[in-house]
Amino acid sequence: MCAIAGFYRANADFTKKEIYKSKISAMKNSLIHRGPDDSNIYCSKSACLAHTRLSVRDLRGSSQPM
Repeated sequence: MCAIAGFYRANADFTKKEIYKSKISAMKNSLIHRGPDDSNIYCSKSACLAHTRLSVRDLRGSSQPM
């Protein structure tokens, strides 16, 4: 299974503070068991998102875009 985690705040700037990246990394790491084949993190001014991907059919050929 794949998994998504994240947080949103309208008046924040998540790109400038490392603490948000460490928090979203911890969230992503707690989801690794759901999709151990691929993962990624994306932070913008108002949102930080993380996802994990479980490859069922295409184990090596593709990557899930963030």
